[in-house]
Amino acid sequence: MTEQTSPKLTEFHMRIDADARWFHEGGEITRKRMVALFASILSCDETGQHWLTTPVEYGPVEVEDAAFIIIAMQVTSAAGIQVITMTDNIDRVYEVGTDFPLRLEAGKDGAIKPYLLLERGVRARLSHPVYYELASLAQTDHASGALGVTSHRQFFSLEQQDNPQPTGYKA
Repeated sequence: MTEQTSPKLTEFHMRIDADARWFHEGGEITRKRMVALFASILSCDETGQHWLTTPVEYGPVEVEDAAFIIIAMQVTSAAGIQVITMTDNIDRVYEVGTDFPLRLEAGKDGAIKPYLLLERGVRARLSHPVYYELASLAQTDHASGALGVTSHRQFFSLEQQDNPQPTGYKA
């Protein structure tokens, strides 16, 4: 019978800069597949601390803003339902909706920025071109009067909110 042990705290010397470039011991990780591998074990807790976690060890990761950047978006419509799809800097694709909501929030520098919330508490910042493309789709919501976009019949405000929780609701 094998004995179950808890993961050990380890210092990985990992950092993700404000442009979502990943570094290990000061050197940039330039292989997208390597970043994708680390991304698969990245999480962020309720305090904003990012962690890499394996079955045997875990350790903190310094993240200057967001771990990823949304670099492209596409809008499709089927049966009258608009779907906004976003692609991050390691080629993962997300459909904006309940599972991956949009929100505006203060970055670590205090500036209000648009983010897509990903799995395990991690977020991706929308690049300027993607945000401008998204803003070009904005419409006023009849219920709230807010300016925003709809994806999967869920409305996402593009205005700064007092409530830091995701602002989407079923339209």
